[in-house]
Amino acid sequence: MTVEFVELSAHRTHVVVSRTCDTADERNLAEQCTTTLLDTA
Repeated sequence: MTVEFVELSAHRTHVVVSRTCDTADERNLAEQCTTTLLDTA
């Protein structure tokens, strides 16, 4: 998994999370976990 942070301004950051998954189920779980993580930030 990789995470990229790009500062857009003093109070804005663009975050890109990437991960290669072997199955659709693995991808769906990773997407759900990432969304939950980012929603709590």
